[in-house]
Amino acid sequence: MLILVAYLLTFATGLGCALTAHTELRTGSGKAPIVRVWSAYACFELILLLPVTIYFYVFHGDWFLTYFISSGEIPSAVALVGFLIQIGLGAVGFWLGLRLVRSEQRSLGWMCGGVVCALLLAIFWMIQRRVRWVGSYEQYQGKYGLVFFGENAGLVWGAVILGLLLVVGYGYLILHLIRIRRG
Repeated sequence: MLILVAYLLTFATGLGCALTAHTELRTGSGKAPIVRVWSAYACFELILLLPVTIYFYVFHGDWFLTYFISSGEIPSAVALVGFLIQIGLGAVGFWLGLRLVRSEQRSLGWMCGGVVCALLLAIFWMIQRRVRWVGSYEQYQGKYGLVFFGENAGLVWGAVILGLLLVVGYGYLILHLIRIRRG
């Protein structure tokens, strides 16, 4: 997972969570329904999404940052702020979804989600030449010693396994929210 992908995915999952729980969020009285849906999403974000992002930053940092900066040059406090921004983007996505649900504009929310997904694809298409090679920042800048993405077993297996965990985890969250909606 790349940093831009992580940020957009976090925003989109927060938005999608609120839109999926539209019945409970729209008709629920008080803050209890919001707290219930938000806590389910926050668990997904903190237990799955954030650790996956941290994994890629720690073990494949220069690739994760798409070689725009060396991960070794980033102070740990700045990295922490980056992770807090990611958490905040999930909250912003959820809040936007909540506002759209409460104002009866769910279709606009799904369109926003579609735009974010299109943006994810566009970003990936634009940077795919940078991330098809794996190595350090110095290797990328010097164009030496890089390994093709498919030949780096650690990165490939990490992407496959953690990607599947995210898909299954988010699928479970959505099914959980649908079950809550049905009563």
